[in-house]
Amino acid sequence: MRVAKVIGNIWSTRKEEKLSGFKLLIVQPINVLDGSLDKAPIVAADTIGAGVGETVIVVGGSSARSAAGDMSVPVDATVVGIVDDQEIDPDVLQEGGESRMNLIETVKSAGIVGAGGAGFPTHIKLNTKAEWFIVNAAECEPLIETDKYLCRTFADRIVVAATAVAAHLGAQHIVIALKRKYEPEIAALQAAIDKTGADIRLFPMATFYPAGDEQTMVQLVTGKTVPERGLPIDVGAVVDNVGTLLNIYSALTEGAPVSSKFLSVTGEVREPIMLHVPIGTAITECIQAAGPRISDYAVILGGPMMGKVVSDPEAIRAAVVTKTTGNLLVLPRDHYLITHAERPIDRIRVQARSACIQCRMCTDLCPRYLIGHQIRPNLVMRNLYRENFIEDNDEFLRAFGDAANCCS
Repeated sequence: MRVAKVIGNIWSTRKEEKLSGFKLLIVQPINVLDGSLDKAPIVAADTIGAGVGETVIVVGGSSARSAAGDMSVPVDATVVGIVDDQEIDPDVLQEGGESRMNLIETVKSAGIVGAGGAGFPTHIKLNTKAEWFIVNAAECEPLIETDKYLCRTFADRIVVAATAVAAHLGAQHIVIALKRKYEPEIAALQAAIDKTGADIRLFPMATFYPAGDEQTMVQLVTGKTVPERGLPIDVGAVVDNVGTLLNIYSALTEGAPVSSKFLSVTGEVREPIMLHVPIGTAITECIQAAGPRISDYAVILGGPMMGKVVSDPEAIRAAVVTKTTGNLLVLPRDHYLITHAERPIDRIRVQARSACIQCRMCTDLCPRYLIGHQIRPNLVMRNLYRENFIEDNDEFLRAFGDAANCCS
């Protein structure tokens, strides 16, 4: 169910017999939080005699057919009411307590999970109080375009959702963190902030990997270090991806579940593109839309640094878009990133031992080490030859325990 403005009529002399007697209206969905026009106009069957300029209530799907009086009527939107007035309780967005919108249940019912890749259930993450609410728009890996596109295109929605989530958390600080070089995205977000008067600060970051790592981001934004194997909430912060915020906006304003995903398709394609597709869409359909320049390809689901490699043709044909899919990177099957991912771990160990000269640069440049974590990759490398011979648990922890901190 959504609120919309009637902006026009449609006349049709020839139409499906079951549509006979129905007046067809062009309606423009409205953002109920700020009154702005939202999304593309749709055509709706009118059952109550609404007119141009009136604000109406529209239902969709099976509810639209039920409202039309016949489940076989070919309609997917029906006007069921005329709005005389509406009132938004300020407690919903500005205060805590039981009187505000039950955001947790709304997010849970919509099936929202972290859209940045981890997929952690958002209703669990938001079931807390925090001093800081940070929106991650830094697009951690290269060759991914999704977060930038969302910031440019849906800045108003991101700002509204961030305000609502921060109010729920009782956050004193709302920050959207993104790379300094994202100038169009920064301009769009700042314009949306200025338009609403929201108390949100943009935090421009340098261009480095992994700028989008939430623990690195929390340290840069707040000055506090998340403990090893800990979570941002341990230092009073909650971090959500910009795509997650967009899903929260849809859940709050429309009651819409997560049923589609924005993703980019890059690599060996004629035209890198952004797509908005239903969850469950075959990745081969997405790749075909971008025009692959090679026929024998492998795919990385995500970015080149931490994405999942899919090289088997049958696995590629079976793979589908999920709630966490943000990018499809198309590469030749013999590309280094593909062949390296397929190497046996024993061979990787041997290569690593032979290449390491204990220069310590891996430790000195490690992002987690730089924020104060006990992570010393050079010591792990130094002890790698002992891995199969250490029998004492404490000794094994001393030799390789830092590795667990890296994976947290």
